[in-house]
Amino acid sequence: DVWEAARRASPRWLIAAALVNLLTPAVRGTRWWLFLRAAGSPSLALAIHAAYVGSGLNNVLPASGGDAARALLVARRSIIPAATALATLAVDRVVEVATYLALILAIPLFIVVPEVISRGKTLAVVTLGALGVAGVIAARRARHRAVDAHAPASRGRLRAHLSRFITGLVELPSPRRVAPAVGLSLVAWGIQAVTYHLVALATGLPASFAQSTVVMLAVNLSFLMPLTPGNVGVFQAVYAVTMAALGVPSSAAVATALLIQALQILPMTAVAAVLAPDLAGGGRRRKATADGR
Repeated sequence: DVWEAARRASPRWLIAAALVNLLTPAVRGTRWWLFLRAAGSPSLALAIHAAYVGSGLNNVLPASGGDAARALLVARRSIIPAATALATLAVDRVVEVATYLALILAIPLFIVVPEVISRGKTLAVVTLGALGVAGVIAARRARHRAVDAHAPASRGRLRAHLSRFITGLVELPSPRRVAPAVGLSLVAWGIQAVTYHLVALATGLPASFAQSTVVMLAVNLSFLMPLTPGNVGVFQAVYAVTMAALGVPSSAAVATALLIQALQILPMTAVAAVLAPDLAGGGRRRKATADGR
């Protein structure tokens, strides 16, 4: 039944879903650039370039290894230290997770949600509260303790890297950067919801756009702690269980989940394979230029 549902899927809707999904790293890369620019890396093209590479590598590396790789790649092609690049990425990811958790809290106000989302509300409240407390503590410590981000030699390299990282975490998330970053996060999550629904249309899954959005949020709960590269397997299980809770047939739901993940993984990994060598090569060119000076 799963194979037949996947085989009968509409190519037109699948192509549309793949194209829409390819927009997500561009939006996320633009959001990341808001913090990279403040840290001294002003190139929007570089941020988007690296975001595509990171998204592709996340499909083949466990524990979101592509995110760390893209931060290091940006550091190689710009003037900011690696620790600062990692700090910009950490702030960017906190904004994304906070926006997602806010959506988890908001969606039950508009549609009846399954138990997995209801349980996620408690996690969302606790996590958002923890992020708020951590932000207040970090801001107070920053006011009472000036941290030199440019690494005095006496502190040692490791301590200097940690100093830069902490400084970035404290100084980068200003309201004028966080507000547009939250807006871009909402756009990115909206693109994902559209992708899910286009694939549901392709397989003829009797789900509304609101239901596709709920399932997208439920599936992404599992991405907070990914267990496999690309979360393969877990993705399909959560999608099917959530759709079943919404009264949608499981065989068609599994087929839809398989196609969604195929459209997310295969094109993005191919794009990363094309862009990653160029980005790494740019880092070598920058290093060679610096050595030449």
